[in-house]
Amino acid sequence: MFNVQSVNVSGLAAKLPRLIKKHQGGASQKKGQRYEDYFSLYKIAKSSAEIFKGTLKDAEILDQAQYSFVDDLVIKKSKNKLDYYQLKNTKDLSWNKELLADFEDQDKLASHAKANFSLVLVVSNAKVFNKLSNMPSNTSKKTFIKLFPEPINCQDMVDNFVGFSVWMKEISAKRNPSTMDLDTLAKNIQSEWINLSCQKFTGIKKLLEISNRESVPVRTEWISTSKWKKARAILNKIPNLAVYTDRGIFEYEFILKGATSDGFFQASPDSKKAR
Repeated sequence: MFNVQSVNVSGLAAKLPRLIKKHQGGASQKKGQRYEDYFSLYKIAKSSAEIFKGTLKDAEILDQAQYSFVDDLVIKKSKNKLDYYQLKNTKDLSWNKELLADFEDQDKLASHAKANFSLVLVVSNAKVFNKLSNMPSNTSKKTFIKLFPEPINCQDMVDNFVGFSVWMKEISAKRNPSTMDLDTLAKNIQSEWINLSCQKFTGIKKLLEISNRESVPVRTEWISTSKWKKARAILNKIPNLAVYTDRGIFEYEFILKGATSDGFFQASPDSKKAR
């Protein structure tokens, strides 16, 4: 690293203020992107839990939506239901003309398309949230504001964000995942989401499928076969042995003289591994 303050090469020292401003801009942009990635993970987890509970068939997600004024994140929960999110990770924000224009113009676009939609401004600062909750009188009734504090990391979300650990437990194939399991699973999903992030909608089910790992598997459906039914009948006759496959993996629990041995493996019921 060069210290611009200690040298004066062709007047570079005089350009220090511009260099500092450039660095601050890059750091701010990076911080904003991280915030968006954590919020996306939060919404992915919530939608995924709804899918596993059967209250939602599927959902699609898109970031930095082209030709949208409220564009940081868009979630499509049905053919005509769209939720638009604009995220602001800042300590100073107001309903200025530019921000209001973005929401007003997006309202016009979505209304013209006859969509069932909502527009949500997401902020990380509680004071900003309280300030902006008093919306201008001309704001659309479909505009909302949400407080989402900036997470430190995925572990912070698992430990401290309301609902998140519950949703992640719904996603996990393990019946009793550890906190470390949930943290790792969240990181895997977020990593795949970042890799997939592009100018097209991505299905939540597809995202979960590619986030599946043998060490921290994602919940799936166990497809029973005639061979598996025979094997299950034999296993059921073994004393002190409990077997579970309802979350898409083979889990067992064996209790002998007060000591418990348990484990799991990921395999389709007709594979050699399952036999």
